[in-house]
Amino acid sequence: MQNYILITRPYPEAETLARDLREEGIESIISPVLAYQNLDQPYQKSDDFKGIVFTSAAGVRAFAQNADFIHLKCFCVGASTAEAAHMVGYTDIVEGDKGAGRLAGMIEESALDSCASLLYVHGADLAHDLVREFKGSKNKLIGLPVYKAIAASALSMQAVEVIKANEVRGVLLYSKRSADIFMRLIEDHALSDCLDSMKVLCISQSVVECVRIGNWKDILVSDVPSRTSMVMVAKTL
Repeated sequence: MQNYILITRPYPEAETLARDLREEGIESIISPVLAYQNLDQPYQKSDDFKGIVFTSAAGVRAFAQNADFIHLKCFCVGASTAEAAHMVGYTDIVEGDKGAGRLAGMIEESALDSCASLLYVHGADLAHDLVREFKGSKNKLIGLPVYKAIAASALSMQAVEVIKANEVRGVLLYSKRSADIFMRLIEDHALSDCLDSMKVLCISQSVVECVRIGNWKDILVSDVPSRTSMVMVAKTL
């Protein structure tokens, strides 16, 4: 019997997602394919910036020690990022749910002064180069990597066991990198033949391209790149 949804997100996001699924009556197993590690951060003066940009909750947490920035207007991609920013003290939060690609337009439409500099807090591996996208814009984006995501060397023992037993009905994948790592780990564990009993739910079309090589039962894409949308689609798996 296929009982479980497999969560591949890093902690603590994986635990939040598992809670959301449990509230919908869905049992899950967590096997992160990435783990966050904070990076040393050069000193930044908040007076040099008119706003701050976060594209992930991991970035918010890694930058949380810089309390003198919380008075700035804060631009966030997604509800989870905005929630994390609120938790560490930001109050002037602008939230967008259309992904990082929509963020440039969202900032352009804001009431910031022309030629304002914004601090863009991000991970070492960028799925979307916002700094390049802002070239030619009325505002200037200054990038600051504050964490890196380290690839897992194996799936959890529990995940391997339930996949082999055909007890996983769906896998949730949130990024191209996590999808690439997951597919490699499936091959490393000799589990490729088990994919035909599972559906995979991808947060975007770009993630789909990374998993097409698998013989999945079905490949689904979230309507909106958000945790809420992923949970709603997971209910249909």
